[in-house]
Amino acid sequence: MTTSFSLFVKSLASNTARLTSGSPSSVGKLTLVLGNESADLDSMASSISLAYTLTQAGEIPAIPIINVNRSDLALRPDCGLLLSTTLQASGASIQDLTFIDDFDLRSVVKHYEPAENYVVPGELE
Repeated sequence: MTTSFSLFVKSLASNTARLTSGSPSSVGKLTLVLGNESADLDSMASSISLAYTLTQAGEIPAIPIINVNRSDLALRPDCGLLLSTTLQASGASIQDLTFIDDFDLRSVVKHYEPAENYVVPGELE
């Protein structure tokens, strides 16, 4: 599945709708790419970059998830500025990204492989 980065970011807008479409079975098979829960700039950029790379390399679509609530992005102006500038250059916007509070992660994920000591948000509650 080869696609340009520009086409990849333009497809991001449909991801949140896909994840919130209703039943988990309607989502289909996909890979969610979450950065660490600090959601700093390198984590956000890495999620997008890895999702793009995985989408290029395989048949299963990969969706980058920004691991912070959408409203909290305002608390990270450096992240917002860089993401906004980069996405706009490719024909997308921050509104097209999927944030961790846009959908119910537990209803979508059937299996996960943690990277490092990662815990699915809410797992310790």
